[in-house]
Amino acid sequence: MNRGTGKFKIFRHDPDNPNSLGKGNVTSMVVDARGMLWIGLWGGGLNRLDPATETFQRFLHDAGNPASISSNEVWGLLPGTDGDLWAGTSSGLNRLNCQIGEFTVYRRKEGLSGDRIHTILEDDQGKLWLGTADGGITVFDSRTCETHGYDSSDGLQGKQFAPRAACKRADGTLIFGGRNGFNIIHPKIALIAVPEGRMRTCIRWACFALPILEGFVTL
Repeated sequence: MNRGTGKFKIFRHDPDNPNSLGKGNVTSMVVDARGMLWIGLWGGGLNRLDPATETFQRFLHDAGNPASISSNEVWGLLPGTDGDLWAGTSSGLNRLNCQIGEFTVYRRKEGLSGDRIHTILEDDQGKLWLGTADGGITVFDSRTCETHGYDSSDGLQGKQFAPRAACKRADGTLIFGGRNGFNIIHPKIALIAVPEGRMRTCIRWACFALPILEGFVTL
């Protein structure tokens, strides 16, 4: 929107213009530290808008290029604190090195609990929490590539988590929504290993005593 005139400008796909928005439904948008707008598309890959020139750069899957994005179905985006961009797709978690324009892909074989990544949040320790379509939640350490998976046996609402249904609160807790409700996750508690069985405790939220399991609250 032009604040001076109060009028909106619409960006659409133009098949005759390679610098226009890619084809497909917009699924996610984030702004990085440099002010670039990143757009995830269902079917149109990853797009970057330069606000100064109002032109788009498209990042599309290329079966012959292992350094391209792994899928043109992009669900979740997160700007990394190191300048890289994380993209959750229908075929794994992608890390884009914005300096050279190359992607690194992480899938089940690298330890993720699911390949279809719907949402990405970063906790206060810099670890990524990935909400998947059918594998619960994976915690991913981007520095070591170590992973840890959680599912309904750990107190999650289920294995399926929805696109665009995740947020981080000011106190550092993470919220993920799915088909059977949503979970409030306390990362520091959830990452504590419990060797024998699982430790149940409770917290108070909205004046109700709610059971949590290793840092998870299900509502």
